[in-house]
Amino acid sequence: MHKTKVKTLWRGTTVSVNQFEVSKGIKNGGLEITHQNQTMFISSDDLEMKLAFARGPFRDKWKKDKVYYLVDFKWEPNNNHKQNKLL
Repeated sequence: MHKTKVKTLWRGTTVSVNQFEVSKGIKNGGLEITHQNQTMFISSDDLEMKLAFARGPFRDKWKKDKVYYLVDFKWEPNNNHKQNKLL
């Protein structure tokens, strides 16, 4: 499970994650997104499906030759994360 933190929510309902973070999540069996004290878990199957709808390309602010894509997820934090993981 790959872990990443986000600082902002778009309109309070959507979280945008960089494409390379999503790719790491696919390789590691899922993605754990943390915003403030709340956490959301996304399975690798859901990540693969959402990766096809990445928006962009965007240019990096500091490295002008670097291009990246963003993948949007509806922010639905999980209260009991153990229900989403295999024990």
